[in-house]
Amino acid sequence: MDSLVDVPVKVGIETDTALIIFNRNDLIYLFDQDLKDWYDPSKKKYIDKLKSMQSDTIFVKERNVSNLPLADYEYKFHDLILEGKAEIILKGQNTKLQKVKYEQYTSKLGQVDAHFYTKEGLEFYHILLAFGE
Repeated sequence: MDSLVDVPVKVGIETDTALIIFNRNDLIYLFDQDLKDWYDPSKKKYIDKLKSMQSDTIFVKERNVSNLPLADYEYKFHDLILEGKAEIILKGQNTKLQKVKYEQYTSKLGQVDAHFYTKEGLEFYHILLAFGE
């Protein structure tokens, strides 16, 4: 973890219903693990960009839905939410979620979708994990 930085910058994603915030160092760590498994110059660029951030950065999901780098970040967001390393704030209620419900669906053609819900059943985040046939 020698590639981490000390400044507590946050990276997040905003959906229609929630603001999901992550620690920059957690993202750096995950991208760094990818590099150890398989060197990919784009992952190195993500690490460099994360390290150079001077302030918090929030992606707006609806505006960046076709942005390929966002997809790479979203895989990491998925992992961090599952690990409990995300601060999830519901819009309108300004409430931080303590627990989430997770469901993963695979279509008959192989598409894999992950859905995150509040305990009341409100979906606050969705990610496509794998394209189908």
